[in-house]
Amino acid sequence: MRWDNAWHDEFEDPTLAQWQTDWGQGAGVMQDSALCLKADSSNSDHFPVLWTQVAFPQRDYVLEVRFRYDRITRYSAFISVGSAVYDGVRYDEGARPADMADVLSIEQSSMQFCVSLFGLVDWFGPVPDTRWHVVQVAQEGLIYHMSVDGQRIGAVSRTDKAPSGLLMGNPAVMYYPGPWTSLYVDYIRVATCALLGDRHVWLPLLLRSPR
Repeated sequence: MRWDNAWHDEFEDPTLAQWQTDWGQGAGVMQDSALCLKADSSNSDHFPVLWTQVAFPQRDYVLEVRFRYDRITRYSAFISVGSAVYDGVRYDEGARPADMADVLSIEQSSMQFCVSLFGLVDWFGPVPDTRWHVVQVAQEGLIYHMSVDGQRIGAVSRTDKAPSGLLMGNPAVMYYPGPWTSLYVDYIRVATCALLGDRHVWLPLLLRSPR
């Protein structure tokens, strides 16, 4: 069995050549081969946002993200996959377009830690949670399977939405400046599964333990 990366970023290149960036009132810092997105101070009204368009395979692939949060506050940071590509526009608090995160949303604030697949399969973690986590979404045929830290959470069939845009950070502009949750991303990978005999094999990747 072989896994071939269709797209990936291990966050070892400080130029972030695969991304468009708007640092807002914050910064992106490489720490131990992970990207840390954080606010410059405890009195910021907008946060860094990075976005890109990924040519997801038409079918049979796995998206895997390893991440953690720190300094959890009311103002969240998230990783999302949407059916539309973010256009770089900042939005007022609470006015985030739905198609920015309508495929996959990973978000934590002091109020909630949630991973959601199409808004239909949800995983909730404790708050605050600063541990490393791995989220995997495997698309097999018409079915999307989601797991968190090697545990299968659920599956859903969707044909009306396809992943396209990938975003990290938060494009909101808050009415009241304040402290923001910090986001660390170790890697993001989109991989296709090579054939083993006459069938695809998903189980070894889906049950792999986080490092």
